[in-house]
Amino acid sequence: MRQLDGELADLDIDKATARARLERLEAAKIEEERIRRNAAIAARIDQLDAHFARLKSAVEEAARINAEGPQIFMAAAGEFGHQAAEAFLPRVNFRGFLFEDLVAIWSKDTEKAIAGSRNALAKAATAASSAGPWSEGPRARADAVNHPVPAIAPAPAPRPKKAPPPASEPPKPPRPLLRIEGPVPEGRVPLRFTKAGIPLDDKGTLTRIGDQVAVLAFKADQLMKNGAAEPVEIKHEPHYWRR
Repeated sequence: MRQLDGELADLDIDKATARARLERLEAAKIEEERIRRNAAIAARIDQLDAHFARLKSAVEEAARINAEGPQIFMAAAGEFGHQAAEAFLPRVNFRGFLFEDLVAIWSKDTEKAIAGSRNALAKAATAASSAGPWSEGPRARADAVNHPVPAIAPAPAPRPKKAPPPASEPPKPPRPLLRIEGPVPEGRVPLRFTKAGIPLDDKGTLTRIGDQVAVLAFKADQLMKNGAAEPVEIKHEPHYWRR
């Protein structure tokens, strides 16, 4: 009988040793998978960062070259008159919104997004390392199976009181329409915007329908081609844009 008890005790020891080894192997597998996944994410971030560097360089160069076309046209207009330039010179610059200021805004926002992705991945890796491989995973699951906690019916939650409806705030009045005041600088064209939501500057100012703004000649041409603005006649002295 004592011999049988000893053999059973040995079996219990072997089972406990095997269970502990299995838990260590499962924990090591989970940790290895986490490290592999984080390395793959970091590699993709690096790949996108390199792609963005090439794209940024190409877009900035395209914006710079695109701005040369209107400058050539304005130089020609000053040489032999605007009417002759309109009649004989083709417009070869890109008609979309390929502006250097908008490219700078896009570039800055994308760089922030890439840096944010790197920081988020680093924080996730640090949190996982500090938690340790035994805080979750196989041991927690084994304990839950071998020593289940009896379910206790929760106490009924009190009914939440209905919150009073929020006081309606009066809508903010729209900003005043922009008006052209003063002489228009050389190289700018006075326009009246017929579309809203077009960026005016790097501060996030968007157009309202009816805004009158003196913009650079090449931008004015693009805006009119896209139906976003129309020429506005200044019946008094030439004006400039004052916000």
